[in-house]
Amino acid sequence: VAIIFTSFSLVYHKLTLQKSYFLSILEVTLLIYARGNRGKDFKTMIKRVAVINDLSGLGKCSLTAAIPVISVMGVQPCPIPTAVLTNQTDYESYHSVDFTDYIDFYTTEWKKRGITLDGIYTGYLGSEAQVQKILSFCENFRTENTLLFVDPVMGDNGVTYDVYTPEYGKQMKRLIAE
Repeated sequence: VAIIFTSFSLVYHKLTLQKSYFLSILEVTLLIYARGNRGKDFKTMIKRVAVINDLSGLGKCSLTAAIPVISVMGVQPCPIPTAVLTNQTDYESYHSVDFTDYIDFYTTEWKKRGITLDGIYTGYLGSEAQVQKILSFCENFRTENTLLFVDPVMGDNGVTYDVYTPEYGKQMKRLIAE
């Protein structure tokens, strides 16, 4: 069963969004940390969470916010960017580079290394193809001991993003059902 953070429906003010996002990340990290070490090998003693979200060069959101919060709690954040933006979308303009084609490289390389994940935390996924790739990622890395946290980041200021089609919604429901 996935744990779902739906800050979109609760948040309309920037300050509230930042506080809500911080609390979501903090809750994720505390749940991972509370599970205890599963092995004696140094590689398995490190708590790891895959943090799958966009990276904004300017703004306090997404990977920029998640990485330091998770890290300071003693858990290793393993970022997988879904897009790289010049700045967050709340500005009057921004440029975004889609990272869909790079997601499979993370799966391949991490499988080679035999890493285990204590958590998988998803944020902004910008297309149906990204949701499919994350479903595949979960098939490869999720075990009965891996917590899945889904924040379906659907829009800003009460307005749904254009990428959300009915088919996208079906794919997101599949991810949430994991």
